[in-house]
Amino acid sequence: MAYVLKEEHNLSNWLNSLTRESAVLKYVMLIEVILALIFVSFGIVIFITKNSYGMLVIAGVLSFFAAGHWVKQYENYTNSGFIKRGREGEIKNSDRLEHGLDEDYYIINDIDLAFGKKKSQIDHIVLGPNGIFVIETKNWRGKLIGNETDTSWTQIKENKNGNDVKIKLGNPIVQNMRHVQTTRSVLQANGINSEDIFSVVVVNNDNRDLHTITPVLLPNEMVEYIKWTKSSHKYSPKEISKFIEILFPDCNNYHLK
Repeated sequence: MAYVLKEEHNLSNWLNSLTRESAVLKYVMLIEVILALIFVSFGIVIFITKNSYGMLVIAGVLSFFAAGHWVKQYENYTNSGFIKRGREGEIKNSDRLEHGLDEDYYIINDIDLAFGKKKSQIDHIVLGPNGIFVIETKNWRGKLIGNETDTSWTQIKENKNGNDVKIKLGNPIVQNMRHVQTTRSVLQANGINSEDIFSVVVVNNDNRDLHTITPVLLPNEMVEYIKWTKSSHKYSPKEISKFIEILFPDCNNYHLK
């Protein structure tokens, strides 16, 4: 069984942040609606008796803010669904890697790398005797259509009314090649020029019409793909330890088996 150096945190933190924000918005909206109703009630009386519409204006402003907060809460609800599916896919794939790979492999989940102005949030990095594997996980539904170099892929799925809708999604192959380049740059800046940094794209959806040279794997194909990938040479525990030290300097709880 492989050794996990870092668990997923970014998506969980983002989801918790949206949940807290939505809870606050709920109470703010309630207060705004109640105040708007109060100002409308008194505003109508004052307008009739004194021909003054100041309180009605205030009620309108409060209603405007309440509507804006409702839209924001709906956006949070929608985003939370995407985040939950993404987190679910990442956690499942991390579990597959941990239990599917041998004990000489190490897994760093949800890692942020930066080199100059280039920044990458990488779902998983696997380090082992046959190299470094930079893994992008997508938990997408519907039918996927795309090519190797397309800027975006097309997702076709049903909406609530049963109609097919087309959604543009970023090409994960292009996205992950940027992650690979950032990983390579960080290593090179620390004196490591490894040829064996591999891009692995995993999409848990076999309803697809993809024309790519880079393999787009199903989750159950990921582990075997990593195991059977050939590298320029077999990396020693000392070399793997150096990779970990550079890519994840905050790690102080691992040991080489």
